[in-house]
Amino acid sequence: MEQLRELSKNNTVQNKIKELASLALEVAAEWGKLKRNYSSTMAESDMTAQKWKEEGDKEFNRRNWSEAISHYTKAIELATDDTEKGLYYDKRAATYFELRDYDKTIEDCDSAMLKIFHNVSITLFRRFLALIELEKFEEAFEKNQDEKIISSCSNDILPEHIVAQFREILDKHIKKRVSQMKNLALNVNADEEKRENAIIILLRLVRWKTDAYKIFIKELEENDEVICSAIRIVGESCNKGNVSRTKSTMINVVLPWCLEMINSPYTEKVNASQYCLQSILNTCCGKNDEPDSIPDEALCKKHKKVIDKILSCLLDKIENETTTSIARDALIEFITRNIHYTALHWAKLLIEFGGLQKLMEVRAIVAMTTLTLGPFHVANAIITQDGFDYKIFYFLEEREDDLLIKQVICEFIYAIVTKYDEYNTFISQSITTLGILCYTEDLDNFEDLDNSENLNNSEDLHNSENLKDAIRVQAFVDICKMTKFKKLKKNMLAIFIFYKEQWVKSWLKVCRQFLINPQRDMKKWAVEGLSYLTFDLNVKNKLIEDQRAIRAIIEFAKTENQSILYQVDILLVNLCSAYDKEDLIPKMEMFVNYFDVKNQILAEDNYVGERLRVLAEAGVTSALVSLAKTGSEAKNSKELIARVFNAICSQPDLRKIVVQEGGTETLLSLALNGTNIGKTDATRALVYLALTPEIAFPDQIIMEVVRTITNNLLNPECSVNERCDALTALCNLSSVNDSMREHIFRTECEKIEQCMRDDNDMLKRTYIQLINNLVLSHEVAIQFVEQRSDHLFDLMNWSVKDDTDDHTKKALAKTLATLTAAGKETCEKLLGWDLWPTFLPFLLNNPDDELQHKGTEIALNMMQNAKDVAAKLIKTDTIIKRVRELSDDTVQNKEIKELASHILEATAEWDKLKRDIERNGSSQSTDNIEHSIKKIKRE
Repeated sequence: MEQLRELSKNNTVQNKIKELASLALEVAAEWGKLKRNYSSTMAESDMTAQKWKEEGDKEFNRRNWSEAISHYTKAIELATDDTEKGLYYDKRAATYFELRDYDKTIEDCDSAMLKIFHNVSITLFRRFLALIELEKFEEAFEKNQDEKIISSCSNDILPEHIVAQFREILDKHIKKRVSQMKNLALNVNADEEKRENAIIILLRLVRWKTDAYKIFIKELEENDEVICSAIRIVGESCNKGNVSRTKSTMINVVLPWCLEMINSPYTEKVNASQYCLQSILNTCCGKNDEPDSIPDEALCKKHKKVIDKILSCLLDKIENETTTSIARDALIEFITRNIHYTALHWAKLLIEFGGLQKLMEVRAIVAMTTLTLGPFHVANAIITQDGFDYKIFYFLEEREDDLLIKQVICEFIYAIVTKYDEYNTFISQSITTLGILCYTEDLDNFEDLDNSENLNNSEDLHNSENLKDAIRVQAFVDICKMTKFKKLKKNMLAIFIFYKEQWVKSWLKVCRQFLINPQRDMKKWAVEGLSYLTFDLNVKNKLIEDQRAIRAIIEFAKTENQSILYQVDILLVNLCSAYDKEDLIPKMEMFVNYFDVKNQILAEDNYVGERLRVLAEAGVTSALVSLAKTGSEAKNSKELIARVFNAICSQPDLRKIVVQEGGTETLLSLALNGTNIGKTDATRALVYLALTPEIAFPDQIIMEVVRTITNNLLNPECSVNERCDALTALCNLSSVNDSMREHIFRTECEKIEQCMRDDNDMLKRTYIQLINNLVLSHEVAIQFVEQRSDHLFDLMNWSVKDDTDDHTKKALAKTLATLTAAGKETCEKLLGWDLWPTFLPFLLNNPDDELQHKGTEIALNMMQNAKDVAAKLIKTDTIIKRVRELSDDTVQNKEIKELASHILEATAEWDKLKRDIERNGSSQSTDNIEHSIKKIKRE
């Protein structure tokens, strides 16, 4: 073979011989290949299914997916035992999953489960994930496959590390799908059918992870339009659904979600939820939306357990202390609408439960509450009926153990107190009842706030105890609201000692309990109760230590949209101690006076800075932005929000947070609208932001900030401190660039100059500091001398007076140095004043080095800029004489000495040029002379 290779490459042999040698080599190679294939085939014939599986495992571990599939396929072909073959199918399914070939993954998983047993955990899990990836959600959840996987994990069928791995992978896939479905479900412009499918699938997916469910619900709650649309879509889906196929989803997922959504203060959301509930019931009993539709008795019998469960859930929700008034009314109306259907058997069940009479009584009081909140004449007609107050309170006495009746009567009293500003008999009778409901029999047994961290979410708290606490808070809030009636002061003080320590402690504990529990709708009562309690200094310091409570307050402010937000404003004002020391909070004056709270407001507050920091870091700025948009009590609410903003911004280290969370735009809005106090506080907050060098306002906002500050804080009625801060803020803003300096001078100069009319040195000095910054712009310097020359003359005249402080003199000298450096025009204008021969020597002869330095700098600027100006200076003997003295070697200040030397050099140059002109009879242009002189530059 070696000789043949040499012949095929040797160029000295004949071509024919070379061709024959090459052909012989090709034949030999072919025979070698056939031999190797034969050997390989003989070797493969010796391979068993188990050996092919082992080879496949090696390739799988090397991530050689194609080779692994080939080996597993051969193992499947050779396997004779079904269990063995099922294992090989499972191996190949895992490989297809890694290749993202999910269809083949599912095929092999099905084959594996047929060969082994029905619900092998690993195979079932892999099949489930492949279906999720293919978005075949219905098939994935068919026959509760998800619950089987969870069960297999929880029953320790799988090793612990495999279970942990499964859960990690499952979390990843579920989160991904939740995100995809959420985006589709919340897209109001998407196809209705796709949204319907996305919402149903999403509700099923989030069962896997409670945090995903909370995220979903929270995002929906932020947009009422979207959530109402989502509820209706779910309702439509229930109408279309096959109860046998969707029963588990409707009862275990949709029904609880719907009952959660109905617990809302918004009529539109309640109506949508009510429709969804009716859709669920219709699906189970065979009804439809037609007016004459009636339940199918056979279907009702078949789905009796489901229908009974629906009624049971409704009754539980009605009696639950967390249920809002409007939601309770809607649920009672829903039962009333469907109870007459014999096939449902709801009337019989209500009698058996003993709930029918209670529903009628509760409904009557709820109806009165609803009517009371309507037109005034309707409320007046109800409570002024002869004997009405006696009937209500006698009824309450007869049902003293019925907590639900007590709660709805508290809500009714609240509605009356809210509606009426004038004292009446019903209100007079109510105060005694509220005192009884508010009283806590076991004050000594109340746990301290620090030791009740887990109490609020504990299942050991029975519903009746929760309801007692709810009534206690509602009665407490009612009493606080009644302080607006002066005639009740004696009665109220007799039953309600606000500053009795144990009462405050118990109410704080109960309010906090309802505030932090996300499953309760008592938050509005808790917030309103805290808005009164936090006038107490100890309470606000105690509450600020509770991070969960603070977060709950801030989240409540961001998401709610009702009149209670005014109470949130008050609560935040209290926590920040953002009080106006002279004017009390609107609508709270009588409460403050009743219980001598004013001393608490005016008391020294050593921890206010810490409370402000906690609130800012918890996101209070975002809450204030939301409150400013949704506050229903427009001007008063905006004033309180501005007060809180001002308090937060008073802390330098918190200002950046305010800007980052969008507070600037809200402050601008508050500074333009609201009460005078509110506009001033908002503007002061903007000034604080502008005083912070590291804070940069966006270009489109900075102009508005300037205009707002000058309009609101540079008025004569504002305090000196306010105007000084405003001028300093403008000084900082003018440091941005020349365009900003020109804008401030052009648009705000008149308002700024008003500050000079006030006989206050600090104000004048701050004004001159602002002018110093403005004239750094060459354009402003020229315009200032041209347009405001009289004003500048007055400033110079004032600065040389003996009673003017040194700080002001130095500030003005700095301004003049900048103006003279601006060019020929300004120098000629300045030197034309009679005051100038007095002012410049005043600076040059001043014993203060800083004033001397500015004097020499001004003189040099004027000498260098124009011939006429230089000539006048040279003729002023007192100035030149003083300059020579300052250039002497005995002068210790080197900078002053050098400047004086440069002035003398410039003087000599001017004299020389003048003599040349006179001797030669020529007239060198002034421009050339000036150009020569300007070559003399100070270092």
